[in-house]
Amino acid sequence: MGRRGYTAEFRQRVLDLVAAGRRVEDIARDLGISDQTVYAGAGKTESTADLRAA
Repeated sequence: MGRRGYTAEFRQRVLDLVAAGRRVEDIARDLGISDQTVYAGAGKTESTADLRAA
């Protein structure tokens, strides 16, 4: 299976949801993506430990 591409707007939406305090698991489920996709995208701006603590 090939890599799935996401628009800049979609990635920003994910980051906004993380910044708003939403749980990674909830974001992933609601958007139909994996937890790891959320961690990978948000990990560029925050540490993974910070995301897991949220």
